Amino acid sequence: MLDVALKPLLLILAALALVLVNGVFVAVEFAIVRVRRTRLEELAGQGVEAAKDAILIVDYVSEYLAVTQIGVTIASLGVDWLAEDACTQLFLLLFPAGRHPIALFHAAAVGRFGEKRGEVQITFPGTEHEFRLPA
Repeated sequence: MLDVALKPLLLILAALALVLVNGVFVAVEFAIVRVRRTRLEELAGQGVEAAKDAILIVDYVSEYLAVTQIGVTIASLGVDWLAEDACTQLFLLLFPAGRHPIALFHAAAVGRFGEKRGEVQITFPGTEHEFRLPA
């Protein structure tokens, strides 16, 4: 039973780690865009080696921004993938699957619940898709 309860927790922790990785990529992206070349040249003139490397990054800003965007996208997809599975596992712990279809738990993990007139309604944010099931 501990393994069953531990898996969603580990998935959530992994998702949070990917959120941190995502934040690092975003911070790098902002740093590349906001840095002034004149300041980097001034620091390079003072002998700061990191400034010399940063000038190379600023010279190829398009390529480095593309890499950070790929990192953000991959980390975000990983967060979605892990968090969906974690939420599904938590729903299965709270509501045993014998009474409800497992597909309902997967849909609920990525959508949101609403209840109307004795039926369960699952809507997906940002879309017009919704499913209605008898309660």
